[in-house]
Amino acid sequence: MMTNRRSFVLGLAACAAPRWLPQVAKPKPLHSFIDVTSKSGVHFRHQSSRTSQKYLPESMGAGVAMFDYDDDGYQDLFFFNGARLLDPMPSGASPDKSDPRFWNRLYHNNRDGTFTERRWALQ
Repeated sequence: MMTNRRSFVLGLAACAAPRWLPQVAKPKPLHSFIDVTSKSGVHFRHQSSRTSQKYLPESMGAGVAMFDYDDDGYQDLFFFNGARLLDPMPSGASPDKSDPRFWNRLYHNNRDGTFTERRWALQ
């Protein structure tokens, strides 16, 4: 059985305990991301042909490279796209990229968080 004095001392210790314990740092707020896709000027959409065979272009999908193509000190974006494939693909046939939706895309960095698509004709 506890005496009144002992329970009083334990009560005081419990109230003062937070001052004796090491201070726990408050967690820093997590970083938040803002979707700036529509404002960036990058409007790439990967296109590929759906076939019953698993040809390499569909299996590997799209790709992107970041590099400074015009040597201005800013990273530009190059997106690799799919191509039209026949199903099945005849021996000796090549993937067809003549339709603009299958073209690769190059985006020039405008140095302000936006990009401009650079178009060129493939010969």
